[in-house]
Parts: sequence; structure tokens; C-alpha cells
Amino acid sequence: MLAFLWCCSNALAADRLTFTARWMGLDAGVAEAESVVTEGVRVVTVTARNAGWLDSLYPIDDRIVSRAGTEGGSLLYQTTFREGRFLQDQEMRFTGGGVDVARSQFEDGRWNQYSSHYSSPAGVEDPVSAFYRIREADLQVGDVRHMAVFNGKRTLDIVVTCIGSAPAPSGEPVRHITLVSASEGDFRGGIDLYLSASNVPVLVVVQTRAGPVRIEVQ
Repeated sequence: MLAFLWCCSNALAADRLTFTARWMGLDAGVAEAESVVTEGVRVVTVTARNAGWLDSLYPIDDRIVSRAGTEGGSLLYQTTFREGRFLQDQEMRFTGGGVDVARSQFEDGRWNQYSSHYSSPAGVEDPVSAFYRIREADLQVGDVRHMAVFNGKRTLDIVVTCIGSAPAPSGEPVRHITLVSASEGDFRGGIDLYLSASNVPVLVVVQTRAGPVRIEVQ
């Protein structure tokens, strides 16, 4: 889902970033991510909307709220997705014994309710908190990490690798970090994340089935 593509933000203090998503060279949408840390809990709120020219083709009006401990592990992940005909509200509560998922989805002209419990390892992350954990790791060239990320139905083994560093036009070094799922049966298009020396996301390139989507900080 496109909402997932816009889920990185800047620093461990109260802040806000605006992102532009581009697909096939066209502006496809904009998003804002706001992060606030209070008493060891990081709350990130993400909103995403499509560009005007997509209103009649694929309207998007999404909202994500992630709550995670600054020392690791998600606590709560709430999503409201309005993407074309896909309408879904979902809440994931992370407990010591797994993840409780409550989902409301519009199907066949009505809202249907679902709830499930999934086992997961301790310290599993939601997609938003995972990006913060990667940035805090301050990966250097050659570093490889594994992360457990829960996607709403199962826990994925995400391999995070810093494969290189090159200067940006400003002269500041930018590290190239790849994220690839090692879980069997997953789509392995991957994500390329570019972080500045101060761990600010400069660019994210997501390889989707519809082609690469570029998310750039405005």
C-alpha cells in the first residue's frame, strides 16, 4: 500500500517532514510525518494524499499512527487507508505474547469486522517504527542487520544492508541502505533508503509491481 511508502520521519524530537512521491516521473502525492517523543515513547503520525490529477483514477487519503518504545519494540499501530476502492481501518496492539489485530474493511457494499491474534518475537516493529530503528542504528558501509517487522498478518525477516556511500550535491555524504525481505514467498522488490550523515532521509525508492516509486523530502 502506498501509505507504507511514506513512513519515515526525522530525528527523535518533535518535528515534521513533508515528502513528495513520484511515479514514472510524475508527482503522485504528498505526505507529512510528524514525530513526538515523550517519556520513552515515540508517536509518529503520517498523513498521505494523492496528487490532484489522480483524483478520478486512484484517490488516496491515508493516516497512520505508530506508538513504539524508544528502546525498541512497537506498542500500537493504527491505520486508516482510503486508496481507490480499498477502504480499511486497522489497529494492531503489540503485547508480550504477540500482536492482536482488529480490522474493519469495506467489501461487497458493507463494512466487515475481523480480529486475529498472531504470535511474534519480542521487540517486533511495525513498518513505521522500523524506519526509525534503522536510522538510529547509524549503519556504516558493509553493516548488515536483521529486523523483525510485523506487516498485519505475519512477521517478516527484513535484511538491512548499508551497501555504499557517496557525496550529495551539497557535498554531504549519503549512505545507501537496502531493505529486502528474506521471508519465503514475499515480493522481493525491496526498498532503497538514502540517509545523510545526520540520519535524515534524503530519498526512498520503493520497487513495486507497478514500477519504482521515488519519495523525496521537500
